[in-house]
Amino acid sequence: RPMSEIDALRAECEAGRNPKEAKVLLARELVERFHGAGSSDAAVEDFELRARGGVPDEIEEVTLSGGPLGIVAVLALAVGLVLPSHRHISESVETNRKMTIVYDTVNNLNRFKDWNPLVLRDPHMQLNVSGPAAGVGARLDYNSTDGRLGQGSWEIVESVPNEKVVIKVENPQRGHEKKVQFLLEPTGKNNRNVKITQTYDVDYGWNLLGRYAGLYVSRHVGDDVKLGLGRMTNMLASVPNFDYRAEGVPLVDL
Repeated sequence: RPMSEIDALRAECEAGRNPKEAKVLLARELVERFHGAGSSDAAVEDFELRARGGVPDEIEEVTLSGGPLGIVAVLALAVGLVLPSHRHISESVETNRKMTIVYDTVNNLNRFKDWNPLVLRDPHMQLNVSGPAAGVGARLDYNSTDGRLGQGSWEIVESVPNEKVVIKVENPQRGHEKKVQFLLEPTGKNNRNVKITQTYDVDYGWNLLGRYAGLYVSRHVGDDVKLGLGRMTNMLASVPNFDYRAEGVPLVDL
């Protein structure tokens, strides 16, 4: 089409003509250019049928072997292969406690029972803290008669003062390389507050059942992370807010 005709169509659309009509004209020309004269009529008819929710008169039939269960198994396998093999969760809260207090709280496992929601599900859960009092090597093992909780452990594997604490997690749930991180960041006016970010990571590899289980991580583990951080901020609020590691502050009767 010459540019004069295109400019005329543009002017007509700007004046109120339905732009769809111009698009149909262009589509007809393209179809006939590649498929021959008269082919555009059938194309327009098919388009309008589908736009109204109809289906073509002729649809190619495909037969799948293996029966219904086989088809379901193939579909489940296909979906599992495209599901993520890794899941990551991150939640944050803010507290007005001193950085020293926050860091020391997450850098040891002695107050695990005071904030972690795991113990809420089994108040009779057995907890055993071992290793150093704080920092790398500090470990908490738990044992529950509730089969859904079973046995597991939290062990600090990395610790950077006033910045982050990394914890290796082992439990009966699907997945491996489970890791919890507490990331600490000064925030607020004059950096008086502390932003606590807790993350959770888990790998499933090629375990397709694990990948399906990962669909519910945000709801199950994610809800626990939110609940745990909420309980932690409440617990921190009960601690006197002064920096006991500051120079000149006497440490008495610790």
